[in-house]
Amino acid sequence: GNPHDLALQERMAHLDRVQGKGAGREYYMNRCMKAVNQSIGRAIRHKRDYATILFIDQRYGKPALRARLPGWIGSRLVVGESLNKSLDAVQHFFNQ
Repeated sequence: GNPHDLALQERMAHLDRVQGKGAGREYYMNRCMKAVNQSIGRAIRHKRDYATILFIDQRYGKPALRARLPGWIGSRLVVGESLNKSLDAVQHFFNQ
């Protein structure tokens, strides 16, 4: 969702009022991670399938966000030093 969407902002404010400060942010984070997990599911559809998924955002290297990923993804997540080094690692993997 777009964080500037008025309806979303109102819902987040309502959740903060009803459930306590931070509840709206938690709701927003859960919506975002649901979309991320759905995208992963579109790339990997069954146990014999495989894909390379690049999370090109430094936040995915943080433990709090990694914990929101499926366990089988979070445990295999490799944080690269840079985009170029990450792409080189992917190329190396597929050239083996």
